Amino acid sequence: MPAALVVGLIAATAIPPTPFRAGVLCAVAIAIAVGTRAGRLAMIAMLLCGAGWLWGAVRVVETAPATLSAPTLVSGIVSVDEPPRRRPFGGWTARVRVERGDGGGGLAVGSRLLADGQGSQPRRGDLIRVNSARVQGAVTPRSPEWWPAYVERQRIAGRIRIASTVVVGSRGGLRGIRDGLSTWAQHSAGRGLEGDRAGLVRGMAFGGSDGLSDQADDDFRAAGLAHLVAVSGQNIAVVATAVIALLRSMGTRRRVALVVAACCIVAYCVACEGGASVGRAAVAGVLGVVAELRSSPRERWYLLLVGLAILLCVQPRAIGDPGLQLSFSAVAGIFVFSGEFTRRASGWVGVRLSGLVGLAAAASLSTAPALVWHFGQLSIVGLALNVVAVPLAAPIVVLALMGTIVGAVVPPLGLLATLIAGIGAEVLLVIAHVGAAIPGASVALPSSSAVPIAVGVILLAGVVHRTAIQAGFATALSARR
Repeated sequence: MPAALVVGLIAATAIPPTPFRAGVLCAVAIAIAVGTRAGRLAMIAMLLCGAGWLWGAVRVVETAPATLSAPTLVSGIVSVDEPPRRRPFGGWTARVRVERGDGGGGLAVGSRLLADGQGSQPRRGDLIRVNSARVQGAVTPRSPEWWPAYVERQRIAGRIRIASTVVVGSRGGLRGIRDGLSTWAQHSAGRGLEGDRAGLVRGMAFGGSDGLSDQADDDFRAAGLAHLVAVSGQNIAVVATAVIALLRSMGTRRRVALVVAACCIVAYCVACEGGASVGRAAVAGVLGVVAELRSSPRERWYLLLVGLAILLCVQPRAIGDPGLQLSFSAVAGIFVFSGEFTRRASGWVGVRLSGLVGLAAAASLSTAPALVWHFGQLSIVGLALNVVAVPLAAPIVVLALMGTIVGAVVPPLGLLATLIAGIGAEVLLVIAHVGAAIPGASVALPSSSAVPIAVGVILLAGVVHRTAIQAGFATALSARR
């Protein structure tokens, strides 16, 4: 049922619903309900698909970028909506949100803009006074092919150039609380470290690769290790496990500990840099805690599909986001392939390493189509490097988060944890650099090759689970009879 809802939400981004199309869907749904249980379930699934289709169409319209008359000169107040990044040739760039327009130029409140600013770099949540700033289209003839789709997904209406940064205050309310928490976490993580070590520790703890140099960022991509600076289920598991273990050791009741863990998951994700992996991990983590509260088994596919449905209900256009595709395809690949790959690898590398090899191989294989489609690049050495990097990443994340939280109470202990995490980060930087330097570490492929790669992955999944598929068909046939 969640899968049917997801299909409808995705369809809304490509096929706008009409009364005729909706009527045909309802007629087919009623026709297949022939009195059998399977028929009724199919009817419900089709109706859910139609509901997702209609809701997705509404959200596609509501989440469309605001229309601005550009180029023009505008004045008003904008808020910095993400941590600003320094530009190579001076100044800063960030996504901003219009809080107030002083007339002219159609600068609608709530519009999102890309800002290129000069002067001192602001913080996330700062309110900046804009005086006769130039606004133009965010897409130009020189923009790369992927840029228009990205601008549309992010609801970016245009690009504004701010001659001087004049901060007049900061945002309040819930957004202000999130700004403060995120800024504190980003500044506290990696304290005492410098350069790429600080950027890597900060990125592994709270997401994002902005703190890495261009060379280090390229090395991590070429070596197939870029996923280490994206918040994933591993981070969520670390947070939840640490909170539950601490509270249970203090004698707290199980249900209370789980509720507090769910709240901590939400707070942690609020402090992280936004993205598909953060949203997916947060939703799956909270649903996992809810399942634990009900003492029911955690169905992996159900949680994954419910998380995807929730994200797409908010923003159906996100289905085209590379981060979302990579995040969900990696998790799905682990569900499908890791067990078989682990079993086969145990005879080659032993039982202890087979689990890591299985996870790395499953994630690498399942994300290959999306990587080729969006980036035209596929890492060859990533499988071998992840066997070493993934086990090293877990303690780095634990130490980085410990250094951030403990450092707020006992600074020396927090600094010690951060320094140890920095040693691990330095090892990862060396691994990425050496891996990227290997001839043929990554290969360039045309985007069109993603289709046959995806077909191959699906066929392999069918081969791996052919016994389960045959049993499913046999059950369906017997039920029909």
